[in-house]
Amino acid sequence: MRAFNPRFTQFTAMLAVLLALSGCGSGEQSPTSPKNTEIPTGELVFRMNCAVCHEMRPGSFRSLADLTAGSKHFSSRESFSEFLRHPGPPGMPAFRPKELSDADIAALYDWLKLETGN
Repeated sequence: MRAFNPRFTQFTAMLAVLLALSGCGSGEQSPTSPKNTEIPTGELVFRMNCAVCHEMRPGSFRSLADLTAGSKHFSSRESFSEFLRHPGPPGMPAFRPKELSDADIAALYDWLKLETGN
């Protein structure tokens, strides 16, 4: 049995990334693809910071659609920002400004309002 070789693992990981990126950035767009495929900033903030614990689908465990419905923390951008900065026990971690900027929180709030209809 061979011993674990970290250099081989690093090489394999780098090769996988290079292969994955080799098709990116060609500048050509498929005729069937939508013209604007950019993901909204609020959705990216959600995917990178919230989706680990929350889902969007109503009725799912810790669903943001359900949690935001009628919540005092979701009544304004300011109250939402305050909640994200100081969520209180128990549960969610606080997001410091270096983790989520004010602009990130505003984009997240706007996107959640649009997505949830709350």
